[in-house]
Amino acid sequence: MKLKVYTDTSVFSAYFDDRAADRKSLTREFWQTLAAYECSTSELGVEELRQTADLQLRAQMETLLAGFQIIPVTDEMRTLAEK
Repeated sequence: MKLKVYTDTSVFSAYFDDRAADRKSLTREFWQTLAAYECSTSELGVEELRQTADLQLRAQMETLLAGFQIIPVTDEMRTLAEK
C-alpha cells in the first residue's frame, strides 16, 4: 500500500521557483519519487494554480497535476471551514 501525500499549491510553485534554488532543487528531487506515493491535491488548490497570471508558468504547473487525485470540496468541508 502506498503512502498518501497531499500537496498544496506551494509545492507546485516551488518546482519552478528560481528565487530559492535549494527549495527548487529539493522539490524536483521529491518529484522524482512521486510514483511511490498516492498523490492528491484539492479542488481549491487546482483553482489557485489556475489563477496564476503568468500563462506559461500556469501551464507548466498544470502539467504537474497529471496523475494526482483531485479532492473535491464538499458542503461539509465549507461548513467546517466557516466554523
